[in-house]
Amino acid sequence: MIRFLLLAILFLTINHISAQGFNAGITLGMNASQIHGDLFSGYNKPGIHAGLLIEYPIQDKTWIGGELIYSELGSQRKLLLGSSIPEEQSKIQLNYISLPVYVRIQPNSRLSWLSAINFMLGIENSYLINAKIQDRDDEEIIEYFNDWNVSGLVGIRYAFNEKIGLEFRINESINLIFNNNKVEQINANSLRNRSVTFMIKYYL
Repeated sequence: MIRFLLLAILFLTINHISAQGFNAGITLGMNASQIHGDLFSGYNKPGIHAGLLIEYPIQDKTWIGGELIYSELGSQRKLLLGSSIPEEQSKIQLNYISLPVYVRIQPNSRLSWLSAINFMLGIENSYLINAKIQDRDDEEIIEYFNDWNVSGLVGIRYAFNEKIGLEFRINESINLIFNNNKVEQINANSLRNRSVTFMIKYYL
């Protein structure tokens, strides 16, 4: 928790530094998520994706970027949690504060529409701030989930101009979302977050 707070404070501090070459902005979008491994398919769980971003050019047409994001993930399908939580529920809500870090590349092209396309590759470290299964209290549920979620990300962005861009991103968890020591009645070794995100980015 202390490590996360220090990272968040560092991010916000950098965001206010008016150093030459830094680009800051805001991002707002929608997640469509699922819990991979729960035997159900479909990105049926909608959620908010919103926060701040900062980028710095490391060479021509290449940037390194970071974000501070509030992200809602989970599952809209039924998931049997075993005898410790015996009921089948239709909705799992997982709310995270996330710190994605990525490299953004703009390919060389003489075509204006192609030069507006950017590609991203990175990693995201997320801290679980709230967990809820439909009809149950948060305090009863959050202990069953791991605090941290680490995921890889890939994305593609279309820049309408220097200020506004539209981005599509895919995230896949690397670690498990359940605590195996507390949930032994299910195959927790297969349960991971998976999401696709559509967002608008505005540079200040």
